[in-house]
Amino acid sequence: MTVGGCSSLISQPGGFVKIRNYSAVERSVSVKISKKDDGEIVFQEDVSIDGEERIEYQNAFNGGEYSANVEIEEFGKKSFDLSVGNCSDIPFQVLIDSDRFGLSQGYCG
Repeated sequence: MTVGGCSSLISQPGGFVKIRNYSAVERSVSVKISKKDDGEIVFQEDVSIDGEERIEYQNAFNGGEYSANVEIEEFGKKSFDLSVGNCSDIPFQVLIDSDRFGLSQGYCG
């Protein structure tokens, strides 16, 4: 099975979480990543991030299928289906603007 140019759904550690606050205001962010198959939480962090700051958490998840849940106090909650193949350095990104936030993931090529 090929996923995003990758050969398998099992990978080595290396997926990372990147939170980037493009606004000038400090934000409170909660991130939780759980395995889809059994609900095991593989990453959970509550953090305050200053305006124009970027935070990265290395080795946050491996290959597989995950549910990512993010809450930012001022904007509410969002969920994201995170699918990671057999690649390292795959980012899960939380991008915060002045009036909203978005979730995305990188892919291996």
